[in-house]
Formats: sequence, C-alpha cells, structure tokens
Amino acid sequence: MKIEKYILLCLMLCLVAPYFSVAEIKPAKKIDSLQNLLKAAGEDTIKVNVLTKLSIYISSNNPAKALNYGKQALALSQKLNFVKGEANACNILGISSEQLSDYPRSLDYEQQALKLYLSFGNKKGEAACLSNIGNVYFDLSDYPKGLDYLQRALNINREIGNKTNEAANLIGMGAIYIRQSDQFKAIDIFRQALKIHKELGNKAGQARCLGNIGTCYYNFADYPKAIDYFQQALKLNRDVDNRPGEGLMLGNLGNIYAKLNEYDKAKAYYLQAMQLNRRVGNKAGEASNLIYIGSNWLSLKNNDSALSYYKHALNVDQEIGYKVGEAMVLTDIAIIYTNMKDYPKAKEYLLRGLKISTEIGDSQLMAQAFGQMGELYQQQGNYPKAIDYVSQNLKISKEISDLARERDALNLLSNIYEKAKQPAREIEAYKQYIILRDSIMNVDKQKEITRRGMQFDFDTKEAVSKAEQDKKDAVANLELKNSNLQRNAFIGGGALLLLLSVVLFGQFSNERKAKRLLSTEKLKTEEKSRELEKSNTVKDKLFSIISHDLRSPLVSMDAAMKMVQKGNLSEEKSSKYISIINASVGTTINMLDNLLEWSLSNISSLKLAPGSIDIYPLVQEAVDLIKNAANIKHIQLTSDISENTKAFTDENVLRLVLRNLLSNAVKFTNTGGAIELSAVEKDVHVTLCIKDNGIGMTKEYLETLFEIGAEKSRIGTNNEKGSGLGLSLCNELLEKTGGKMEVESMPGVGTVFYVSLPMAVIAS
Repeated sequence: MKIEKYILLCLMLCLVAPYFSVAEIKPAKKIDSLQNLLKAAGEDTIKVNVLTKLSIYISSNNPAKALNYGKQALALSQKLNFVKGEANACNILGISSEQLSDYPRSLDYEQQALKLYLSFGNKKGEAACLSNIGNVYFDLSDYPKGLDYLQRALNINREIGNKTNEAANLIGMGAIYIRQSDQFKAIDIFRQALKIHKELGNKAGQARCLGNIGTCYYNFADYPKAIDYFQQALKLNRDVDNRPGEGLMLGNLGNIYAKLNEYDKAKAYYLQAMQLNRRVGNKAGEASNLIYIGSNWLSLKNNDSALSYYKHALNVDQEIGYKVGEAMVLTDIAIIYTNMKDYPKAKEYLLRGLKISTEIGDSQLMAQAFGQMGELYQQQGNYPKAIDYVSQNLKISKEISDLARERDALNLLSNIYEKAKQPAREIEAYKQYIILRDSIMNVDKQKEITRRGMQFDFDTKEAVSKAEQDKKDAVANLELKNSNLQRNAFIGGGALLLLLSVVLFGQFSNERKAKRLLSTEKLKTEEKSRELEKSNTVKDKLFSIISHDLRSPLVSMDAAMKMVQKGNLSEEKSSKYISIINASVGTTINMLDNLLEWSLSNISSLKLAPGSIDIYPLVQEAVDLIKNAANIKHIQLTSDISENTKAFTDENVLRLVLRNLLSNAVKFTNTGGAIELSAVEKDVHVTLCIKDNGIGMTKEYLETLFEIGAEKSRIGTNNEKGSGLGLSLCNELLEKTGGKMEVESMPGVGTVFYVSLPMAVIAS
C-alpha cells in the first residue's frame, strides 16, 4: 500500500514540473552548443546569459550542476552590476534549490529575485518568482499559501497578456486542488488551461493538461477515462517529439494497469518509459520508472527483484542529488526488509531516510518513516518504542492534515496498545480510528457522487446546446424555404401575386409557430435541467446522511461493543459502555425514522390523516423519549402544557415534529441548561413553544434552515451528530396538514421554535 502512495505522489509531482518557469529537457546538441559558447565567452553579460540558460536547460535533469552554473551567473552579475542578470540567476537558483529539496534556500533566492524584478519593473519576472514560491509551498504542503502566490502570478500574467504562463499558473493551482482531493475543481482548472493552449496551438501544453485531467480520473478510479486522457496526451507528446512528456504518460499508463493487476502490460509500459528517459538523459524520470518496476515485482511477491530495482533507483536519485526521492526509496526499501523480517537492515535504511527527510523538512516523509519504525518495533515486541514512533507519526499527520496516514497510525496504535495490555488507550485509539475511517469512506463516496455530478452537468449542457442548435437549424431551413418560394414567385409573375401573398403569410405563420415550438422545447429542457439539479442535490444529501450521519452512531456502538466483548471490564465500565450503545441505537433509530418519513412525504400518493387530537399525551411521550439524553447533560426539562389542549393535525406528523425539536434542543443546549415547553391558544390556532437557552443560530444560518439541499448538520454541545434533514421534513409535513413552523434565535442566547396548528373545534 505504501508503494502505491509513492506512485500517486509521483503522479501529482509531475503535474507541476513543467510549470514553474523550467524549460523542457533540451537536446544534448543544444547544451553542447551553449557549453562551447561558455568556453569562448569573456567576463561579460553574454557569459551571464549563457550560464543562466545552461542552468535552466539542465535544471530538471541535473539540479546540482544547474545550481553550480546559477551561482557562477550570480557572482558574475554582481561583479558587473548587471541587475537583470542577477535577478535571473537568483530565479534559477531558487528553482534548482527547490528541486534539491532545499526549500528554505529556494524561498530566499526567489524573494531576492522578486525584489530585484520589482526594482526595475519586470512584470514577467515578478510573476515567475511568485509562481516558483507557490511551487515551494506546494512541496511544503502549505496549500493556502501556494494558492495565494499562484493566484497573484495568474493576475499579473493576465494583466500583461502572457497566455502561456497564465495556463501554467492554472495548471499549478489544479495540482494543489488534486492534493486537496478536490478533483472536480482541478478538472475545471485544467480545462481552462487546455482551452488557452488550444488557442495558442501549443500541443505540448495541451498534452500536459490532458495528462492532468487523466490523473484526476485516476484518482476517481475511473480508469477507462484516465486511460483515454493519457493516450490522448501520449499522442500529442509524440506529435511534437516531447520525450519527457511521452515518458511521463507511458509511466502513468503503466500505473493504471498495475492498479488493474495487469502486471505484464504495466511492466511493458514502464520499460518503454525507462528506455526513453535514458535516451534523453532524464534521470529523475528514469528513477521513477525503476520504482514502478520494483513495485510491480513487489506485487508479484518477488522481494529480491523489487530490491534490485529500488536500489538502482536510489543510486540514480543520489547521483542527481534528489533528496526527496532518496528519502522515499530508503523508506520503501526498509518496508521490504521489514516484510522479510530482516529488522537490522530495515532499521538501517529507515534511519537514513528519516535523517534526510528531517534535514529537508519534508513532513510527509518524516511521518512515513516514523510510522514504519513503529511497525518495525511492534513486530519485535518493543511496544514502548513502537508507541513513541507511531505517536510522532500521528502528530505530524494531524499537522499536515494527511487523513489516510492519520487513520493508519490510529489503527496501528490501537493494535500496539492491545498487545501492550493497555485497554483504555486501545479503545480510545480504536474509536478515533473508526471515526476517521468513516469520514474517509464518506469522502470516497462523495468522490463518486461528484464524478456523477460532473457527468450530469456535461449531459445537461449538451442537451441545452443541442436544443439551441436544433433551433438554429430549423430557422435556417425556414429561411431556405422562404428563399425558394420568393424565387418561384418571381418566375410565376404578377398573376400569382395574390397567391404568393397567401403562401408567404402561411409560411410566416409556420415560421412563427416553429420558433414558438422550439422556444417552448428549450424552456422544457431548461426546466427539466433545474428539476434534475434539484433532484441531484437531494440525492447528494441523502447519500451524505446514509454514508456518514447514519454511520457515526454505529461507530460508538462498534467501539463500545469491542470492549464489552473482551469481558475484562468492571461493572461500572460495562454499564457505561452499554449506555453508549443504547444512546447510539436511539440516535440511529431517530435518523432512520426521519429518512423514512421524508421518503414517504415525497411520494405523490401519500395520504395524511389530520383530525382532532389531544396534544398533551404526545408531548409527554416525546419528553419521556428525550429524558435520558437530557439527564446525561443535566438539562432541566419542564412543560406547562395542559391536559385538555387539542389541535387539528396528523398525529404522526406532530409526534415527529415534537421528537425532532426536543432532540435538537437537547443537542444544542449546554450542560446544566434548560428547556421549556408551553402552549398558547389564540384566535383559531394553538401555538406550541419549545424554548432553550443553548448556543443559538446566526441570521445567515436561519435563512436556509428549512431548505433540504443546504448544509445544515451541526455538531452538538456534547459532540452529538445529526442529519440536518429533520427540520426540513417537519416543516414540509406541517405545511401539508395546515400548520406552520417559525423560529427565533440568537447566538449564545438560545432558540425558540413556534409550531402553529389549527384549533380542533374551528378546523372541524
């Protein structure tokens, strides 16, 4: 699994490689030509420019050598007082330092370059520095800062009309959205960049965008679409002889077939990519391909062959000074040795990887190394050290919001605590693990929902576009018929003038009728689109409730039952866990009731049965149901509703409304608070009042309180969860029975719900 994470990381890193002012790898002849110019150059600005170009051309392949050329260019520029050359040299030094994983120095060089470009008003250079700084923050997983710098660069490039770099900025932003698991937004950004590259006729740029979109579909696990986009990108790269891009797409295709367990096909793509990267001298690409082939052998349980390829990749990364790749491979080799039970070797490679990742400040690699060290010590039975290392992994994972790694760390901690005979810590870690696992599963389901939503948007736009085209075609046909009629009229002569008038009038009527018909069809299409969007919103909400909110109470039950089943708890603790199970069951049943009632309310044939009912017993029933939850939070629950209070409504609807409003009142009232129920008869209505002194709601929140599609689910004062569906359902059913619901609320003060119902006598 950890090998797969490495592959995915490489996919995403490759997204931004061509974007940050780094040229494609140049042919050896071009580099040789520049080196010959360098030998013949004097100590002047020409030499500065040659050194800078050389540094740019080899930066992707040999960043250490590029750094050396950049330093020479900087020193000579400062000696000649050549400010532009100094700015360019600092810029390329920042890029080379970033590729060598020296992020602090990279930021320092880029800030120097930015200051120099600003001093002589070079907007293009300013935008390039902002872009490069965004790249560094991408590497540091500081995505908000990365987006901020890229947006600033994008604004400048749009201002100066630099379309190529505008597209590059968009690609960089899309890469960040991929890291944030927002594939939908990433695809939208990449399509904007693709449109620009098509306008420019830039096939290499188009290939880059198509490859990035393919990566998004890879992350959606939509492998057929990912393959299609990668193949399109591969063809375009071959058309323009872009060898690095071609190698990247071959590797991506290999990754998909490896994911599909088609290892022979995957290996064939990896070998093609590796041979191509070797021909063009792309060492970084070669190292990635070696890793891919090694992971292929690992999937086939051939540890020796896997180790051979990983160690070869390690040598390549060390040769080009790629510290991130070196730390990754060292940790992956350690994983293989751990699986082989060769713990001394595993520990040796882990410590080397941990040392490098700490030096370069790469939090993700540090977390991975700490976690693997914990696994190693667990297998050796050294639980205190295992707990220490996994706890460090967990801490870093939380800091960088790596949910998957955090989930795995909690699961590992739970297992270690179990073996170390620490049941209290075991159950706490296990409960956190289940909650996080549930959250991640919900995100995965939302990915599928989002993917389907994207397809829906595409189909809708296509339908509207088709309707508009049909209208244009119909109008064109009518105009053609009119033209033919006019020609025939002239041939027929004046004797047919009257007949022609009749025909033209009929034709005009037909045209107007056709236009009106087409307009009606378009309106129907648009209305259908709106209905589908509304339906899609409701569907997404229900998916969210079922996949997340209904699962959350079950998490508590799962964790509590695990401890009860062990049978080594005191009577007090057993009672506590049984109470947790009971409360979770009640919460789940309440949500299921709401979902069932909502489903029924959306059936057109639903028949409600309003009649004269006694309110008092229904209120007491709802109070009894919620009393335990209120007692746990020491909430005072009082009711002064009299026994002879009657209303005209549906009994089941009122029961549902009371249950939901009281449940919410307890949920959002602090420990030691109060809830009051009362009823007032006025004119022809009975108004029930449910008042609490809880946390209240903002004005903005109240505006969408009863909307089914709005995101309304909130966490209670004791971390209680809900679906956000209950109030929407209650309001909808009340209106169907002649009632209505109103609310007053103020943050920090509390909330009052008013349920107005027809009086029983008047309504009858």
